[in-house]
Amino acid sequence: MEEKTIRVLYVDDYPLDRALVRDALVSDEENFELVEASSRAEFDNLLEAKKYDLVLSDFNILGFTGLQVLDAVQQKLPGTPVIIVTGTGSEEVAAEAIKRGAADYVIKSPSHIRRLPHIIKSALEALHLRSDRLKARTALRESEELLRQAQNVAHIGNWKYNANFGELYWSDELYRIYGLDQEKTAITLEIAAEMTHPDDRESTLEIFHNALQNQLEYEIEYRIIRPDNEVRYVQSIARIEADLQGEVASVYGTVQDITERKLVDQRLMAQRKDYGTIIDAMPNLIWYLELDGKVLRANKAVSDMLGLPFDELIGKTGFDIFPTYQAEKFQKDNLEVFQSKKPMLGIIEEYQMPSGEMRWSQTDKLPYTDHDGAVLGVIVISQDITDRQHAEEARVRYTRQLETLHQTGLILGQLQDPIDIGESVIGSLSEMLKYQQGAFVVKNLDKGDLDLLAYDRTGLSDADYQKLLGQLQNKLRSKPGLISYAVEHGEVVCVGNVQDDPRYIEVSAEIRSELVVPVKISDQVLGAISVLSKESDAFGPEDERLLSTLASQAANALKNTQTTETLRQSKETAERYLNIAAEIIISLDIRGDISLLNESGHRLLGYQPGELIGENWFNTCVPAAVRAEITDVYRRLMGGEVEEFKRYENAVLTQNGDERIILWHNTLLEEDGRIVGLLSSGEDITERKFYEQEILRNREELRILTTRLAEAEENERRCIARELHDQVGQSLAVLGFSLNVIRERVAPTASESDLSSVDDSISMVDEISNTLRSVMDDLRPSVLDDYGLFSALSWYGDRYAEQTGIQTQVIGNKIDSRLAGNIENALFRIAQEALANVTRHAQAKHVAIALHDKGEFVEMLIRDDGSGFEETVPIEIGERRGWGLVNMRERAEMIGGNIVVETTIKQGTTIKVVVPKG
Repeated sequence: MEEKTIRVLYVDDYPLDRALVRDALVSDEENFELVEASSRAEFDNLLEAKKYDLVLSDFNILGFTGLQVLDAVQQKLPGTPVIIVTGTGSEEVAAEAIKRGAADYVIKSPSHIRRLPHIIKSALEALHLRSDRLKARTALRESEELLRQAQNVAHIGNWKYNANFGELYWSDELYRIYGLDQEKTAITLEIAAEMTHPDDRESTLEIFHNALQNQLEYEIEYRIIRPDNEVRYVQSIARIEADLQGEVASVYGTVQDITERKLVDQRLMAQRKDYGTIIDAMPNLIWYLELDGKVLRANKAVSDMLGLPFDELIGKTGFDIFPTYQAEKFQKDNLEVFQSKKPMLGIIEEYQMPSGEMRWSQTDKLPYTDHDGAVLGVIVISQDITDRQHAEEARVRYTRQLETLHQTGLILGQLQDPIDIGESVIGSLSEMLKYQQGAFVVKNLDKGDLDLLAYDRTGLSDADYQKLLGQLQNKLRSKPGLISYAVEHGEVVCVGNVQDDPRYIEVSAEIRSELVVPVKISDQVLGAISVLSKESDAFGPEDERLLSTLASQAANALKNTQTTETLRQSKETAERYLNIAAEIIISLDIRGDISLLNESGHRLLGYQPGELIGENWFNTCVPAAVRAEITDVYRRLMGGEVEEFKRYENAVLTQNGDERIILWHNTLLEEDGRIVGLLSSGEDITERKFYEQEILRNREELRILTTRLAEAEENERRCIARELHDQVGQSLAVLGFSLNVIRERVAPTASESDLSSVDDSISMVDEISNTLRSVMDDLRPSVLDDYGLFSALSWYGDRYAEQTGIQTQVIGNKIDSRLAGNIENALFRIAQEALANVTRHAQAKHVAIALHDKGEFVEMLIRDDGSGFEETVPIEIGERRGWGLVNMRERAEMIGGNIVVETTIKQGTTIKVVVPKG
């Protein structure tokens, strides 16, 4: 194998020396590669390559020294050996070089140069040895640290006992396990023995000394008590080391803290004990089976079910306990769980007990595995569901019976013939009860006899069936039996052994039991249903309840047949009454479809009798313009969203497209508190509505005329007042002035009587002027035109109080802007009329007038403390009080307002007038 080439960097500025070294290395058998540097610059460049096994350097080099070469190599290529080669050095230089890390120091002499290859190889071998030793020491330290960490993690310490010297060594971890301070305690066998739990100390020492004496290895577990009194569990494993003579030299081993494991084991043991107690207390059957099907463990429920003690049950298989076919089924399921490693859940199965009793169970089978997932067996958990299964079967049977009852009830509700009812009842019995034969009888209403309407006709032709009915009918009427007794007393009769009952009418010698249930409504017995069985005591309370329910349905059906004719006759009578009525009579269902409409309704709407029955009223007879609105009202009425309204009017559409106005009187139709439709009678008020509209139109025209008359009256009053003021008033003023001038002129010469006549004339002129002013104020007060309503009311109130002596107060506020003239006129006149009524009728002492601005409206209140009056007392024609209220209302209505009068006897009257500003 070719040896590795040794790459050497040689630094020397002297060519001859480099040649000597080159010859020595090249001539050597070793494979050297020499790289030469003759200057500092070459050395620095070559050193950057970093591919040298060793560096040779002259000590004295032009520009630097061999020690500088040594420093540069140690910095750039740490660990690379450097040999100093020189011819001028001394021992001190050599010592310094070696001290600073040089591998060797070689003198430039022929003998030393020839030895240079050997020196280089020795230096490299020494380097390798140092490297190996360093690696070994590093590995040892790492191994010791790993051991220490492993012992710390695993809580395992090691120890060694020198038998010759009696010395005991403990590792750091062992000190920690025992809770001792290594710096303060020098461990001995005595200390270790003292820290062993008293209950374990003797046995532990005995094992240790026996191992020394007999050179035996051992593994034991014991307890120790640490200085803090904490008890710990440890496991110790020991090995013996003998000397050359075969004597015990030392004992070494490990100690592991197993406290946590021991505590877990103790808890597991307690849990297993508790688990076993719980398992045994559970009512479910719990089995642990091995792969071969043998019982490994079972709880108390299994032992109690099988009647076997535990020791006899363990080791048995399903074939030792159950029938073969059943054991094979169980084992097949077990093998499937073994092979698939998947549970089988919710298995419903029937099995036979050792006693022969059949039971039902719901079973879960689970694979039982070890820590590695290997299946060791199967756990079988079974819950006895026999009672539940029987209950489910009973529920299914009862549900089927109820369904039969329901279907029979539906069918019976449609039948009208008693014979059909009887045969339907007999037909449904076979689906509800276990019986052999059945009969249905009814009570003859005329004679009181029992008539056999239907009997079980299984396997009989019609002729044989009719023959059998006749025979049984004769027996029924010739001899009182159980059926007659049930009908007579209205009671259920159930006989477990009819052959011993003298009342039994024999149908067949095989019959053993009979159950008879009366068919009745309230206390009225209509007939009976009888069922017979070949088994003794075949019928129980459940059969009685089912048959009683069927009898109740049959009774309702029979009662319906009895009342059908009466209902039909009543219907015909009701229809005659409806058809002779002049008004429309209609009935709508909850959807608005017509279920009843009399002939008058058809005639009014232009249809033939019966033509509209079943049609939707709103789609057919309500005008399109109001159809959606009226349909929505009807929907909300049927839904209970709006209260029932007794009167309602709307337009209806006749067949030829004409519209008529109908006033309806409505009544809701309800069943069990639920709205199911509407019954209405309608009066055609088309002509009346026309006349009412005419009256309203005339009334509006009258109102307009009255308004215009009032306006004309006010204008006339204003004109008369103005004429009186401008003409008569001014003439009177001139006359008065002239009379005063005349008096002054004639006073000196006139007699006393003449002056008195002139004074009387002047007084008369003043009186006439005052009267004229009062008349003008009554006709049209100027303050109303000049200052507005509030000022006019205040002026008039003062005048009224002065004239009548009734305290009058005007309160409120001025209207921000003047009202329209007609509004001010009307309110002022209403106030005048009200005060006039107070003067004439109220006998009041105080009157208050209040005027308020209500935004878009004006409110005026006139309140007195007078005698009041009863509004319900009729007003005689021409009585002023009645006309005064009428005038006030008309004046308010003319300006779009309204009046409310509130009066109480002896407490006064309040008149409230509210009018819009516009």
